[in-house]
Amino acid sequence: MWITALLPLIYLITPSIADILILEKYNETTDACIELNKNRQDLSQCCNYPQIHFRHFFQSSCAEECMGSRDICCSLGCIWRAANIVDNENELDKSGIVEELRKSVKHDDKWDQLIEEVVDECVDNNMPQDDSIKLCKFPWHVIKIFGCTTRKLFLQCPKMKNSVECKITKQYVQECM
Repeated sequence: MWITALLPLIYLITPSIADILILEKYNETTDACIELNKNRQDLSQCCNYPQIHFRHFFQSSCAEECMGSRDICCSLGCIWRAANIVDNENELDKSGIVEELRKSVKHDDKWDQLIEEVVDECVDNNMPQDDSIKLCKFPWHVIKIFGCTTRKLFLQCPKMKNSVECKITKQYVQECM
């Protein structure tokens, strides 16, 4: 039963990769970052950058699949398998990540090449060298990959809005995330 109560929490926290990055940097936060954070926009208000909307993949079937399990990896694995970013063995699927990101921007030519390059770079730089990249073996590394892709894709946005708030947001992402 506890898994049913846990899934809404996962639903709420899973989509917010930017917030995870902020928490990771919390101990390194400067006064300048705190000030920038007060005036920044949500990243998606400044750029329609590729992102995986995990909320779309939240399914009540995950509650049924993980009923009785006390393993958070069951819940994350269920959601992430539905999003095609891990396979049935909970191994990271780079091509699945690339495809989901491409779908989020409707296979826009401006993004296609960049998405593949960014995913390759973020996976290579954030995962331990291991034969298999298991979600439950390296959950923090998997989350860091999504933070890395979010940051890099946002910063390379070809159609960034030119508002003062978006300039502050970009500065915040560059300096504080």
